[in-house]
Amino acid sequence: MVLFAAVCSGVLFEMQEHVLAMSNREAQRLNATIRGWPVQTFGTLDRRWILGNTGAIYHYDFFDPAVNQFAGLSIFEVDAAAWRLASLTYAKSVGLVPGPGTGGESSLIWLGRDGWVRDFTVATEHDTTGTAVNYQPFAQRPLSLEPPKFFNAPEPDADRMTYAELNRYVTELQASGYYVINYIVQLHRKVAFPFVTVVMTLLAVPFAATTGRRGALYGIGIGIVMAIAYWIMLSVFGALGAGGAMSPLLAAWAPRT
Repeated sequence: MVLFAAVCSGVLFEMQEHVLAMSNREAQRLNATIRGWPVQTFGTLDRRWILGNTGAIYHYDFFDPAVNQFAGLSIFEVDAAAWRLASLTYAKSVGLVPGPGTGGESSLIWLGRDGWVRDFTVATEHDTTGTAVNYQPFAQRPLSLEPPKFFNAPEPDADRMTYAELNRYVTELQASGYYVINYIVQLHRKVAFPFVTVVMTLLAVPFAATTGRRGALYGIGIGIVMAIAYWIMLSVFGALGAGGAMSPLLAAWAPRT
């Protein structure tokens, strides 16, 4: 029985890696299409591309909707008439800051930091047509972007990534200085969750063998109660780990011990 449960754990892990992640991505894509959200694509490290309303193409490594801040933002301005790239702007970080508004009222503007702008123009010299590049670095620069709500489509979570993708994603966010404890908890839970079959088997066998005169319904009732308690513990320990009250490793494995 325990051996069969262990085999089921392996199958569950494989399904989690190769079926669930892709299915959740497709579900998110369909949900975005139905709700009219901007089309987004998710890569291995959750880097994304978005087509803006003005025709600009945005590519960024990470966007934190809680503070409206980008990491590694690139803006591609396209000359649609000439079918060529007009300019490329890159900023290491971009955030919303107070800025002068119309009528003296304060407003919020996007401010890029530690970046550069490359403008591409067509140049002709000696009957030869080529592309001239004007490079301008900047320490700070106001950027014209879509409003924050444009980028606030549901964030991809651990359920849409495989273990390897999530691990690399956590590594990149840590290097950028972002708070990643919640993702680390989810990373450990990807390994710990498939063992639910073994845990449930070890809990169920004793009750199945000791029901006696109380009948099978008694054992079924106890099993349901314990299953509910187990899932509650998963949520509680996950929240404690995400909040930093305990280590991510302990938060992921404690309910299974």
